[in-house]
Amino acid sequence: MGSSPGSTFVCAGSGVATENFNTSSPADALPRFVHVGRFVDKKAPHLTLLAFSRVLDENEEASLQMVGDGPLLGACKDLAISLGIDQSVSFRGACPHEEVRAVLSRAGALVQHSVVAQDGDSEGTPMSVLEAGASGIPVVVTRHSGLKDAVVENETGFLVEERDIRAMADRMLELASSPGKAREMGRRGRERVETYFTHDENIKRVSDILEWAVGKREVKPSQLPAWAEN
Repeated sequence: MGSSPGSTFVCAGSGVATENFNTSSPADALPRFVHVGRFVDKKAPHLTLLAFSRVLDENEEASLQMVGDGPLLGACKDLAISLGIDQSVSFRGACPHEEVRAVLSRAGALVQHSVVAQDGDSEGTPMSVLEAGASGIPVVVTRHSGLKDAVVENETGFLVEERDIRAMADRMLELASSPGKAREMGRRGRERVETYFTHDENIKRVSDILEWAVGKREVKPSQLPAWAEN
């Protein structure tokens, strides 16, 4: 729109009230997977279901809880039935946040297959991924938009290419068969959220940005938050 990103753009980032989350024991909870998000094109819940169906081919004990509502919910329920996996998938619909936190605390890993939608829509930094980190569980997500900032690949979770359901299934199976790795990834995810994505950290940064914008602060805050360097 004519502005200069180098001089006017500052990214505030996101924050999580980590004190409200109970940490899970992913090593004990796997192969219970969870998906939290709206049923819309950019979150591609149908691709998560396709990946999970491949997981079930090799691990019949696996389960998937899908929390959220949206225009694709009905189609996803039909897909689960047509794939023959509906007995292993539960659709919880929209839930109060305290219920979402409880679901995360009992899960082994969060899965989300975000993509750039056909209309160009894409994610920012999904709160579900940050909240999974606050819950101490690893994630399996796509190498997409802000997800790349929230996840340290092979340390707090796995990143796969958009629409590569085989790779997503493989990473889910790897976590299910590697309790020690799942536990360590969950621990590191919690540490990362506590270091870079707390509410206090985020509020302080937003405050600094606003004070600079109205001339009450001489030094411009860094263009990107500290997590961008780590």
